Amino acid sequence: MLALQAVLGLCVFVAIAWVLSEHRWLFPWRAVLAGLVLQFGIASVLLLVPGAQQAFLWLNQLVIALMTVGMATLAGTMLVLYATVIGAVLDDALGHLIIASLRRCSASRPCSTKWLPTSNWQHSTRRCCQRAASAFWSMR
Repeated sequence: MLALQAVLGLCVFVAIAWVLSEHRWLFPWRAVLAGLVLQFGIASVLLLVPGAQQAFLWLNQLVIALMTVGMATLAGTMLVLYATVIGAVLDDALGHLIIASLRRCSASRPCSTKWLPTSNWQHSTRRCCQRAASAFWSMR
């Protein structure tokens, strides 16, 4: 009964898309059917093939790691850009920005704990922030 409800729900969504389309006679039926076949194919691989769920979870972790590296690269680029722009007005702008970033480490720890699930990289990030913050406060 539940499988029938799921198939009926897919049909209803396709019907709603068809009704709301401007040019019903140009509705991309082949693309819709290909998407549904692809969806059912991926679902059956995940449910029936042993180890497929672990492979998809590993792939998910890889994508998350790549996105994290990309965001760190973007943050570093923005830091250098800000230091270059502000450098004309403020002496040692890069130093000021780095110190401001280190001082915000204490706030990033509770935020990351609340927003992200606990994992090994989070513990190492915490240790790194704690070391950086203690080094900063010992310099003062």
